[in-house]
Amino acid sequence: MTKPPSSPSASDEDRAAARERHPSGLRHLPPDALLLKLADRYSNVQRLHTHPRLAKQRSYFLETSEYIVSLSVADPRLAALFADWERIYQHAAENGAQVATDDA
Repeated sequence: MTKPPSSPSASDEDRAAARERHPSGLRHLPPDALLLKLADRYSNVQRLHTHPRLAKQRSYFLETSEYIVSLSVADPRLAALFADWERIYQHAAENGAQVATDDA
């Protein structure tokens, strides 16, 4: 998902507010655009455990769980993929996404 650009003069609070508004605005996209955004996010989160910062793993998991997973009902295939992903990475909400994978 591409976040809207922020102004270099924007305060940290303004930048944080823009980050909060972005994912929730996806529900207003045309169906094809929403599917593309959902597929892109799924591609990004498949290897969440490889991100070097645990705090980023956690925040990305929480953002995806809160805003994206519910939107995946737009396509049953994506809904199933996100449900599996959320189950596998659910511990990331507490301490980051350090998981073992079959391809490691």
